[in-house]
Order: sequence, then structure tokens, then C-alpha cells
Amino acid sequence: MPSPPWARRINIIFLSVAGVELYQKGILKKHNVRVLGTPVESIMATEDRDIFANKLKEINEKLAPSIAVENVSPYFTPMRCYVLTLPRLKLC
Repeated sequence: MPSPPWARRINIIFLSVAGVELYQKGILKKHNVRVLGTPVESIMATEDRDIFANKLKEINEKLAPSIAVENVSPYFTPMRCYVLTLPRLKLC
């Protein structure tokens, strides 16, 4: 009797950010699972702000400046008011 379709072994996968961990730990290689779609290195570059910034600089792409903060409250309220005052939403 043949196995049901859901019992077949997976041999290809589309990765997202969470799937990179499986790749890094060698689990995909161990089970002969091929990665389709976005290269793993590209996904990994988007997880690290510095690596991502350097990749954008390599292709002369502009990058918005960023800073680390300990408290988002002073920054959140002005942004919320800005978003809410877009056309037809004058709530602040």
C-alpha cells in the first residue's frame, strides 16, 4: 500500500527569517532539503542592520539613518499624530 501524500518526505523549502536557523544548524543539509527562492545569505543580511546597511552601500542605495533607543514613548506619540493627521484623518 503506498504512503499517503502527507507522509512524503519534504526535499525542497522556501525559507523565511525563521528558516535560516534550520539552515545554519545544518538540519536542511542533513535531510537533503534544498532551499528555493531567496538565497539564504540574502535573508541573513536582512536580519543584521549593519550587514544590510553595507550591502545597500555596495549598490549605492540610500539608507535612512537609525539610532538605538531605550524608550520609544517620546518617539511613538509624534509619529502617531503624524499618521493620524494624514488627509481626512485629523485626530491629533
